[in-house]
Amino acid sequence: MSCKSRMFGGTAIAAIAGAMILAAAPGIAAPAETAQSSQMKPADATIPAKDMPGSPAAAAKAEPATAVTDPQKTLASAKVQDSSGNSIGTVSDVKTSSSGMAKAITVSLPASHGKKSKAVEINATELRYMPENHLLKAQLTSQQINSLPAVQSP
Repeated sequence: MSCKSRMFGGTAIAAIAGAMILAAAPGIAAPAETAQSSQMKPADATIPAKDMPGSPAAAAKAEPATAVTDPQKTLASAKVQDSSGNSIGTVSDVKTSSSGMAKAITVSLPASHGKKSKAVEINATELRYMPENHLLKAQLTSQQINSLPAVQSP
């Protein structure tokens, strides 16, 4: 075999070996954008679910406000969100039934958009409690909650 054919034979083997390596590791051959996107994780992948109010994991642990044990103590000063997860106020009072379960929750709404602060009463059946976050989430929109009549806060 001549020197020329050995050189071309070696080149062919090197080319085949290189192609095989690239085929086995697509991230190496992919453009930088593609390689990065295949390695990226969702933005919330490192945030524990318990730290994400309104997340599916937190919602799964939510319980009806009507089922909370010792609601006057447990729900005292809990933060309250509307159905979209926007913070709307805090619990200022809890009315209970004769069996001691939450019946109605008084929520203090801060002044906003030119409206004075006020307290409103929300039926406990419209609220779910997330104990990890000490948070009540309403099944009502912010507009529905703001349209409730004002009540005297205790």
